Amino acid sequence: LQGEHEHQAYNILKGRTFSHTWEFDEELLENTGMNAEFASVWDAVGWSSFGDVTEMGSRDLTIQFLCTLVETDTGVSFRFFGNEFVMSWRDLSTVLGFHHKCSADVELVTRGNHKESFWHSISGLNMYTQPHCNDIQHPTLHLMHKLLALTCFPREDVQTVCVDELRILYAMVNKIKIAPVQEMVRQWLGNFRTVGPVECTSLVTRIATSLGVLNWAQITYISTPRPKIDLAYLVQGHTLKSAPDGSLIFFFPGYVNEIPLPNPGLRLYKS
Repeated sequence: LQGEHEHQAYNILKGRTFSHTWEFDEELLENTGMNAEFASVWDAVGWSSFGDVTEMGSRDLTIQFLCTLVETDTGVSFRFFGNEFVMSWRDLSTVLGFHHKCSADVELVTRGNHKESFWHSISGLNMYTQPHCNDIQHPTLHLMHKLLALTCFPREDVQTVCVDELRILYAMVNKIKIAPVQEMVRQWLGNFRTVGPVECTSLVTRIATSLGVLNWAQITYISTPRPKIDLAYLVQGHTLKSAPDGSLIFFFPGYVNEIPLPNPGLRLYKS
């Protein structure tokens, strides 16, 4: 580490808990039909190589990355093992696995999004005030937000639908290819202002792997199991429940509607 700023950053992070980036439980995806739904959404927005995050996370590698990460006018710079890397937003998008046609200017390509009207279309609510994931009434978008909040923008409050996430959901509905790398980097830099677990670790490993760093550097991976969005997690979050016959039902507190899953009639894309 170099300079006072980087040492201060290390002192903030050194006592924190680090965990692998979250993933959806494969059995749950299959049982709800979301494996096919997620695959179609990933393809539509150019995330087929990004969406499935399976890399192991490393505490030491993530600390190196975050303590040296700097946002520039055109991208980012950071260091791994004393080697500096300077990347444009396009380069970072590529190493993370976003399609080459994805735009890194999410705000520009989703400029057709009127926040209140789009929020109304997916929640039935007229005002975008205190937006909550449990207000999203379409099963695919609801569960997709869970994944966004835990993988792209990991934080303690994953129930709130932030503006960046709403733009991404808009892009998903409208099949707009986007790479929200600028928004993700700002979220990662926000780790220094929070106290919860650091969970961008697997994506840091992906960056290091893409740059060839792990071809010569030895690192230690996090030993604790990868956290999963599974049935127990979604039951506790008042999103899914089991029917007497063992099938799964999607519901939202305060509403009478209950939707059995899988539900081919509610595919996000009709063709």
